Amino acid sequence: MRSITCSRCGAVAPRGESLEYRGSDYCGRCGDDLRGEADEGPEAFHPLVDPTVCAFCGADGGDSEHAAAAGLPACPACAERLYRAPLPRWVRGFLAAVAAVLVVCTALNLPYYRAWLSIRRAGPALAAGEHERAAAFMGAASAALPDNRELEGVAALYAGLSLAAKGEEREALARFRTYLSLNPADQAARFQALSLESAVAFEDGDYRTFYRLQTEILAGDPADPMRRLAKASAAACLWAAYGEAERRAEAEATVAAVLAGLPAGDREAAAAAGEYARRIRFRIDTREIIDRDEYYRRHPEEASK
Repeated sequence: MRSITCSRCGAVAPRGESLEYRGSDYCGRCGDDLRGEADEGPEAFHPLVDPTVCAFCGADGGDSEHAAAAGLPACPACAERLYRAPLPRWVRGFLAAVAAVLVVCTALNLPYYRAWLSIRRAGPALAAGEHERAAAFMGAASAALPDNRELEGVAALYAGLSLAAKGEEREALARFRTYLSLNPADQAARFQALSLESAVAFEDGDYRTFYRLQTEILAGDPADPMRRLAKASAAACLWAAYGEAERRAEAEATVAAVLAGLPAGDREAAAAAGEYARRIRFRIDTREIIDRDEYYRRHPEEASK
């Protein structure tokens, strides 16, 4: 945990509980006092973020900074929980740290109170899987503080999650790009954006772009069996659409290697990989490119496997 020395009272205070005003750092109490005395509006006061403390679980990294996830410092465990599951399952209480920053101003400024209240509502909505309501609350929080770039980014992220949950990948991708323009270092969100872009390429029949994006996604974790199968699926598209025999060989070899290399006893992993492999082999054998829903419409007996 990092600390600051208050420029007003000289006390040492945690950085994450302090504010910056006119280039100087102040503890929370002195920051509140200055707000009542200053001529400037609340936008002149900037909450400080401690990059060594996880914004989600409070894990103290000591002198080591946590990587950013959704614009906030996150320990490895929290960062994995945030982005590990396929869209749209996300960690509960994601915006608690942002709410803690805004609550300092709630009693003094109505827009801050409205933003804080919306953020408090967004967390439970997200935890309940109500992505559209969570996005609406975050949009309201951002609208209450239109100059707050952090809130603008998180609102875009939540809108992207809501749209992705409804299967609107193209619109979701636009929101993720807005978020990443404000938070370019968030590699987990960048992976999600690549996944959405890949889905859009598949939908558009742009199979070369689909293959390129799946290659880029796989480079982030070359050992991940589902990412390997996703690239095999893209390779099968190039065989089916353009007759590229080397891509057929790649797809067949990858499917065989993934199924052979699955950990013994992991029934869930075996079922997921087997389901994906069957659809890839259908594409290879028939040279017909259909999505998952159409595959099971034609093969309802497969749905129960």
